[in-house]
Amino acid sequence: MFAFLLRHKAGALIWQYLDGVIAPQRLDLLQRLLHRHRGVRQQFVDCAVLNALLFAYFNPGRYASVPSPQGYPQRTRESDPSDDTARLDAELSQIEADLNRPDEGKRERKTKRPAG
Repeated sequence: MFAFLLRHKAGALIWQYLDGVIAPQRLDLLQRLLHRHRGVRQQFVDCAVLNALLFAYFNPGRYASVPSPQGYPQRTRESDPSDDTARLDAELSQIEADLNRPDEGKRERKTKRPAG
């Protein structure tokens, strides 16, 4: 029962962190959970990968290596693995930059206050 509750609570905290809406107190709790539990660390990695893949999937044409809905691209024997690595590194850098870029719409809504 404890493992289920830990996984559920950690999952909620991880997604709050990835969405950028985690409160400072909850961030401290997430850090402690990540430090103490190997399963929570693996869950964090799994969620981060899923988050990046979903971001790339719902921004079609932006990242060439993300599989299309029709399936994964087939690798040919002539392709050089170092070319793939360089291309994937460049795309990963682009994904990280996009994830780290502040969402202007969210920022505007948070800063506007009603007059009065």
